[in-house]
Amino acid sequence: MRGARLVAAVLFSLSLVYCRTAPEPAPDELLAAPTETGDAGQTVAVVEALRQARVAIARAAEAGAETYDPFVLEEARSALQEGERLQTSDPEGAGAAATRAKLKADEAYRNSLGLARRQLVLTMDLLVQELKDNQVDRFTPEEYAAVDAEVARVKELFDSGLLADGSDAAAAVTRRMQDLRDTVAAQLARVLELKRATEMLQDQIGAASEADAAQVARMNELYEKGQMALLERYALDDAERDFGAAREAGRTALRAADVEMGTEVTRARVDELMYAVMSEIESASLLTVITDEEIVVDPVPWEGARFLSAEEDAASSRSMADSALEQVPQHALLQRAKELWHRGVAERNAGDYRRAASYFEQAQRYRDAHAALAVMTTYTVRLIPERRESLWRIAEYDFIYGNPWLWPKIWHRNRKLIQDPDLIFPGWQLYIPPKEVAVEPPAGQ
Repeated sequence: MRGARLVAAVLFSLSLVYCRTAPEPAPDELLAAPTETGDAGQTVAVVEALRQARVAIARAAEAGAETYDPFVLEEARSALQEGERLQTSDPEGAGAAATRAKLKADEAYRNSLGLARRQLVLTMDLLVQELKDNQVDRFTPEEYAAVDAEVARVKELFDSGLLADGSDAAAAVTRRMQDLRDTVAAQLARVLELKRATEMLQDQIGAASEADAAQVARMNELYEKGQMALLERYALDDAERDFGAAREAGRTALRAADVEMGTEVTRARVDELMYAVMSEIESASLLTVITDEEIVVDPVPWEGARFLSAEEDAASSRSMADSALEQVPQHALLQRAKELWHRGVAERNAGDYRRAASYFEQAQRYRDAHAALAVMTTYTVRLIPERRESLWRIAEYDFIYGNPWLWPKIWHRNRKLIQDPDLIFPGWQLYIPPKEVAVEPPAGQ
C-alpha cells in the first residue's frame, strides 16, 4: 500500500517531459556566424540565441525544475531577462547572457531528470521491500521473480540514459507490484478467516458429544493440512481449499449433532446461544460507534441478565423488552439486536426452541453490524519523510494493533474516505476500530 502517491506525483511531472525531441544545438553553436554579415548578422544571432534559451527554460520547467531545481531555473530566467534587456543596446552582452541562460536551463533540466529518476527507483525499491515484508516472494515466488527482474531492467534503461523508456517501464512495474501485493493480501485475508472459522467450529464441537466422529476427524485432518500449506509451504491456494473444506466438515458434524440431540439438549443449546448473544450485546453496548452519517453514539451499558427469569411467560417477557428499549435510546442496529434477543427469550420461555434460536441468531447479526461501526480511537495521518505512513505501518504501531496484517480493519472502517488503500494523505483522520470486537464486512462487499 505504500509508494503509490509518490509515483503519481513523479509520473505527473514526467509525463510532460519524456517526449522525443530533436537535440538542441551545443552551447558553442549558439552564436555561430550567420549568413548575414556585420550588425545585421549579429542581431540575427542574438535573436536565435534568445530563442534557444527560451526553449531550454520551457523544457526544464516541463521536467519539473520548479520543484526539483528552482534556484538554477531562476538563474536561467534572470539571465534570459538580462539578454532581452540588452538585445538592442548591447548585442554582444545579450548574446553572452542568452548563452548563460541556456546553460543554466540545461543544467536544471538534467538535475530534474536525475532527481525524478532517483525518486522512481526509490519507489520501486520500497515496493520490492514491501513485497518481501509481506512474504509475497514466498507465497508467489514466480510472480515475485518476474517483477524483480522487471525492476532490474528498468534500472538498466535509466543507466543507459533511456529516461523516457525507463519512466514508462517504471510506471508499469509499479502498478504490477501493487496489484500483486493486493492480490496476495486479499487471498491471505480469506485464508485466515477460513482458519478462524474452523477453529471456532472446533471449539463448538468440543461441547457436542453427539457430533459426527468421521466428520470431526476429517475437519481436524484438513485443518492440519491447511496449517502446513500456509506456514510451511506458503501455498495459499492449497491453504484456502483445505481450510474451506475443514470448515464445511465442521458444519456437517454440528448439523449431525443437532439431529441426534433430543428436546432437553436442544433447550440447553438454545440457552447457551441465548447467554452468548446476551454477552455479545452487553459488550457492544459499551462501545463508542460512529455511524455512516458521522453521528457519534456514546456507549450506554446494558445488562441482559436482569430481564431473564425462568418463571416469565412470553407476554411478560415481551412487555419488559419493549419497556427496556424505550428507556435506552441507542443506535438503531443495537436496538434491533436487543429487540430480537428479547423475542428469542420469549420464544424460549414458551418452549419454541427453533424459533428462539432463529431470533438469537438474527440478534447476533445486528449486534455484529453495530460492532463493525465501533471506534477505539482516531488517528491523524502524519507526514514522516523518512518513513511514509501507510495503513500497514499504522496497524503495526504498538498503540494501534501492534500487527501490520490487521490493516484491512482500518481500511474497511474508513471505506468512505479511503477509496484506494494505497492512497492515504497527511491530515486525514482515520477511525480505528477495536482489535477484537469489530466485525469485518463479508468478503466482496
